[in-house]
Amino acid sequence: MITREDKIKAIMDRESIHDGEFVYGVKTTRIYCRPSCPSRRPKLENIVLFDSPNEAEDAGYRACLRCEPSEYYPPNEAFVERITNYIARNIDEKLTLGSLAEEFEVSKYHLQRTFKSVLGMSPRQYIEAQRLELFKSHIRNGENVESAMTGSGFKSRSRLYEKVSDKLGMTPTEYREGGTDVSIWYTVIETAITKVLVARTERGICALYMGENESRLVVALMEEYPYASITRDDEGLREAVGPLTSYFDGANFNPRLPLDIHRTAFQWRVLKAIQEIPPGETRTYSELAESIGNPKASRAVASACGRNPVGILVPCHRVLRKDGGLGGYRWGLPLKEKLLEYESR
Repeated sequence: MITREDKIKAIMDRESIHDGEFVYGVKTTRIYCRPSCPSRRPKLENIVLFDSPNEAEDAGYRACLRCEPSEYYPPNEAFVERITNYIARNIDEKLTLGSLAEEFEVSKYHLQRTFKSVLGMSPRQYIEAQRLELFKSHIRNGENVESAMTGSGFKSRSRLYEKVSDKLGMTPTEYREGGTDVSIWYTVIETAITKVLVARTERGICALYMGENESRLVVALMEEYPYASITRDDEGLREAVGPLTSYFDGANFNPRLPLDIHRTAFQWRVLKAIQEIPPGETRTYSELAESIGNPKASRAVASACGRNPVGILVPCHRVLRKDGGLGGYRWGLPLKEKLLEYESR
C-alpha cells in the first residue's frame, strides 16, 4: 500500500503516475489538487491527504482550476489507473486477481468487474498483454530469449511459449530472428478490383496485401519476414484462397480463414469486432471502441486498423471516421472506397 511518506514525495516530485490514487488539500487556500499539479508546492504542514475528490469536497475544499482534479478521472477510471500503475511497477512479480484485490482492499469480484468495465479485459488478460509487449521490446533490443523472459515477468519457458506462440503465431526465437526457420507460401490473385497477395504459414494466413504493383506486394512480405523461407506456390494455395475468390466474385462477403498474425490482446479484440461488421454496413472508430467496452480508445482502434495485415479477412475498410470520412487505409483510400462501393451494390 502507498504510505503517507510516498504520497508526500509524489506531491513534492509532481509524479503523475500517482494521479487518480489520491488528492491533497492545502489548508491555507482550501483548494485540493492531484499529485502532479504544476502549482507552487505547499508547505508540508499545510498538506491534507484525501482518498478521493469527493472526500476533499466533503471536507470543504474546492477543486484546483489549474489541474482540475475532480475532472481528471471518473471514479472507476481512477481506481483502474491505480491498478495498472501498480501492475507496471510490479510486472516481474507474481500478480493474481487475489493479490491485486488484497493490495487494493476490495473483493476479487469488485476488482474484476470494475477493471473489465473500464478496459474491456480482465486483469489477467491485461497483465499477459503487458508482459508480451515488454517481452517483444526486450527481443527487439537484441536480448536473448532467457533474459527477455525474465525481464518481462514470465516465470517459465512453457508459460512464455504458450502465450507468445498464441499471440505471435511464432515461437519467441522465431519472432526474434525475423521468421528464421519459418516457411511461408504465397500466391497473387488477379481480381476485378485489385491484385491480392495471400501468404500463409503452417498455422494460417499471415498476410493479405492489396495493390496494383505485384512486385511491391512481394517486397512488403519479404520485409515483414526478412529471414523466413518464402516460396511462391500458386497451385498449393488454390484451395486455400477459395473463400477470397468467392469474395471478389460477389458470392461471399465474409470470407473466413485461419489466421497467423502478430497482435496484442487489445488489437485482437479490435480485429475480432471488425469481423462482426456485416457487409454493406460500416462502423466508426468510436463505435468500435465502445463495442469492445473501451469507449475512450478510438485512437487505439484506428491504430489497430492501420496495422491490420489481412485486409478483407478482417474488413477494416468498413470502419470510418466519426464524421463519415474514410479515415485511413493501409492499402490506400481509393481502394477503401472501391471496396465499400462494391459491397453496397
